[in-house]
Amino acid sequence: MVVQRSRPEGDSQGHGHSGEGFGEATREIYGKTSSDTRIFALSWLPAPEVLLAIVRAHWAIENALHWQLDVSFREDAARNRKDNGPANIAILRRRALEVVRRDTSKGSLSMKLQRAGWDEAFLWSILTGPAAD
Repeated sequence: MVVQRSRPEGDSQGHGHSGEGFGEATREIYGKTSSDTRIFALSWLPAPEVLLAIVRAHWAIENALHWQLDVSFREDAARNRKDNGPANIAILRRRALEVVRRDTSKGSLSMKLQRAGWDEAFLWSILTGPAAD
């Protein structure tokens, strides 16, 4: 559901906030169903179907990134929890994932990461990218 923001009388400025979007998310884990109502501040008023598509696209990207980080780097099993360590290593993992994804050779991301650890020439080739013409 998308609702236009109502402004108090005399308030001509919306401060970039045109309305709210409401959505109900339902999920089932181990046979137990739970649901949440999610509220989105909107700077424009999309149709409810458009808002739903945008939210789903965002979570598809988010879920794919976290899945890849867990599969390739075993991020969920990481033991670094002190100070800025977790944030710093997360930045390095995401950057490594970006660099390896640019490589167009065949093979999975996990295999490319493993190969980069074994083969200095391959590591150098993915770090420097394709040669400029």
